[in-house]
Amino acid sequence: MDEKYEFFKEVKERADFLLEQLAEGEYKSLDIYSNNLMHLTKTFREFALYTSDSEFLVWVQIRDPALLKEILMTGKLLLILDNFFRLASLSGE
Repeated sequence: MDEKYEFFKEVKERADFLLEQLAEGEYKSLDIYSNNLMHLTKTFREFALYTSDSEFLVWVQIRDPALLKEILMTGKLLLILDNFFRLASLSGE
């Protein structure tokens, strides 16, 4: 479990770095912003390697509930952005 937990923390650190860049960076191009958003999405997908392990998720919930909540919130944020971009692309049709 500890190895999986360390992996979760490592992925979370990378996701946090990308979130901070997306939120606070002064982008001069939509392409660069989109590229960083794509990297965040790919990074977030790494969590899926262990999210199907319910025993591990219960273990993390007990050991570090804040970590698990932050990961879930990031996932919700990405779903919100994905939905926004989908709707924005429909408005151009």
